[in-house]
Amino acid sequence: MMGFLAKVRLLWHIFLHKDAPWSVKLLLLAGFFYLIFPLDVIPDHIVLAGWVDDVALAILMYILALKYTPEKLISKILDHKKHRDEQQKDRPQ
Repeated sequence: MMGFLAKVRLLWHIFLHKDAPWSVKLLLLAGFFYLIFPLDVIPDHIVLAGWVDDVALAILMYILALKYTPEKLISKILDHKKHRDEQQKDRPQ
Protein backbone atom coordinates (compact mmCIF):
# COMPACT_ATOMS: atom_id res chain seq x y z
CA MET A 1 0.00 0.00 0.00
CA MET A 2 1.35 3.38 -0.99
CA GLY A 3 1.66 6.28 1.41
CA PHE A 4 0.29 9.74 0.70
CA LEU A 5 3.57 11.19 -0.61
CA ALA A 6 4.15 8.16 -2.82
CA LYS A 7 0.71 8.70 -4.37
CA VAL A 8 1.43 12.38 -4.96
CA ARG A 9 4.78 11.47 -6.57
CA LEU A 10 3.07 8.90 -8.78
CA LEU A 11 0.55 11.49 -9.99
CA TRP A 12 3.41 13.93 -10.60
CA HIS A 13 5.32 11.38 -12.69
CA ILE A 14 2.17 10.50 -14.63
CA PHE A 15 1.63 14.21 -15.33
CA LEU A 16 5.20 14.64 -16.58
CA HIS A 17 5.39 11.43 -18.63
CA LYS A 18 5.27 11.96 -22.38
CA ASP A 19 3.06 8.90 -22.92
CA ALA A 20 0.39 9.87 -20.38
CA PRO A 21 -3.00 10.66 -21.94
CA TRP A 22 -3.74 14.36 -22.33
CA SER A 23 -7.10 13.84 -20.64
CA VAL A 24 -5.34 12.62 -17.49
CA LYS A 25 -2.88 15.52 -17.59
CA LEU A 26 -5.78 17.97 -17.95
CA LEU A 27 -7.62 16.29 -15.06
CA LEU A 28 -4.57 16.55 -12.80
CA LEU A 29 -3.94 20.17 -13.79
CA ALA A 30 -7.58 21.18 -13.23
CA GLY A 31 -7.66 19.38 -9.89
CA PHE A 32 -4.43 21.03 -8.78
CA PHE A 33 -5.73 24.50 -9.64
CA TYR A 34 -9.01 23.81 -7.83
CA LEU A 35 -7.10 22.79 -4.71
CA ILE A 36 -4.92 25.92 -4.68
CA PHE A 37 -7.58 28.37 -5.92
CA PRO A 38 -9.07 30.35 -3.01
CA LEU A 39 -12.70 29.98 -4.16
CA ASP A 40 -14.19 26.53 -3.55
CA VAL A 41 -17.63 25.02 -3.90
CA ILE A 42 -17.67 24.88 -0.09
CA PRO A 43 -15.49 27.72 1.31
CA ASP A 44 -12.54 26.57 3.42
CA HIS A 45 -13.46 28.95 6.25
CA ILE A 46 -16.43 26.66 7.00
CA VAL A 47 -14.47 24.36 9.29
CA LEU A 48 -14.39 20.69 8.32
CA ALA A 49 -17.06 20.99 5.61
CA GLY A 50 -14.78 23.32 3.66
CA TRP A 51 -12.04 20.72 3.63
CA VAL A 52 -14.32 17.83 2.71
CA ASP A 53 -14.74 19.00 -0.89
CA ASP A 54 -10.96 19.38 -1.24
CA VAL A 55 -10.28 15.90 0.14
CA ALA A 56 -13.08 14.37 -1.94
CA LEU A 57 -11.73 16.03 -5.08
CA ALA A 58 -8.18 14.84 -4.36
CA ILE A 59 -9.39 11.25 -3.87
CA LEU A 60 -11.55 11.38 -7.00
CA MET A 61 -8.68 12.88 -9.00
CA TYR A 62 -6.35 10.07 -7.85
CA ILE A 63 -8.89 7.34 -8.69
CA LEU A 64 -9.71 8.77 -12.13
CA ALA A 65 -6.06 9.40 -13.01
CA LEU A 66 -5.20 5.76 -12.24
CA LYS A 67 -8.29 4.49 -14.05
CA TYR A 68 -7.52 6.34 -17.28
CA THR A 69 -3.74 5.94 -17.27
CA PRO A 70 -2.66 2.74 -19.04
CA GLU A 71 -1.50 0.06 -16.58
CA LYS A 72 1.71 -0.42 -18.56
CA LEU A 73 2.62 3.22 -18.00
CA ILE A 74 1.91 3.05 -14.26
CA SER A 75 4.00 -0.14 -14.00
CA LYS A 76 6.81 1.51 -15.96
CA ILE A 77 6.82 4.51 -13.62
CA LEU A 78 6.71 2.35 -10.48
CA ASP A 79 9.44 0.00 -11.79
CA HIS A 80 11.66 2.97 -12.59
CA LYS A 81 11.12 4.37 -9.08
CA LYS A 82 11.86 0.97 -7.50
CA HIS A 83 15.06 0.61 -9.54
CA ARG A 84 16.16 4.15 -8.61
CA ASP A 85 15.45 3.50 -4.91
CA GLU A 86 17.50 0.28 -5.02
CA GLN A 87 20.42 2.13 -6.61
CA GLN A 88 20.32 4.79 -3.91
CA LYS A 89 20.19 2.13 -1.19
CA ASP A 90 23.29 0.41 -2.61
CA ARG A 91 25.22 3.67 -2.88
CA PRO A 92 27.69 4.23 -0.01
CA GLN A 93 27.02 7.30 2.08
